[in-house]
Amino acid sequence: MMTEYFSTEHIDTIVFDLGGVLMTHNMRGCIDAFLSLMGKEAMTNVLGLGTDGEGAEGTLMEKYELGNISTDDFINGILCYCKTGTTFDDVKKAWITMHGEIPADRLDYLRELKHNNYRLFMLSNNNELHWADVMTKYHLDKYFDKMFASHIMHCSKPSRLLFEEVAKQIGVESDRVIFIDDLLANRQMAQEAVGWRTCDSVETLKKMRLTPCR
Repeated sequence: MMTEYFSTEHIDTIVFDLGGVLMTHNMRGCIDAFLSLMGKEAMTNVLGLGTDGEGAEGTLMEKYELGNISTDDFINGILCYCKTGTTFDDVKKAWITMHGEIPADRLDYLRELKHNNYRLFMLSNNNELHWADVMTKYHLDKYFDKMFASHIMHCSKPSRLLFEEVAKQIGVESDRVIFIDDLLANRQMAQEAVGWRTCDSVETLKKMRLTPCR
């Protein structure tokens, strides 16, 4: 059973999901892009991308989320069902459409947390194919103690092994860490795997009124 309402007195370490928490979503734009490349039937039955960003059972999207196929295999799998003339880069561009900008107020909040001596970490999933560009554009390295890219750790989505490895590298007691992710499944995995506290958004975190760390 998940516990997402708790005292923040001892929290001094925050792990942010990049795509679901800091960046904005453009699911409609992403779906429209794939509809134009592969048509409704293949979009629904092969890719399986839903309006919530999750994959239908048995589709490429589900296999990708489970970490069973690499990003390149995922894109090439989609490409096989696209209209003649579609390129790898066309599919990649459509996939990148899922995420948009990082709002200024979220960057301001990261700056505030950093000023208040919180240790900040970021986890980037494979569906942010442009994660490196995003980091560079917003100079995210000045906010985060470390940024973990899950594809470097050989999985396309958060898994028990990924959370265990990240927790080991962070190196603090689990009750001092809060993990922010919009997906319930990822928050459940973080709690089950390493015992982190969790919440679903930056907005929810702000309402907790974290006190400055010494």
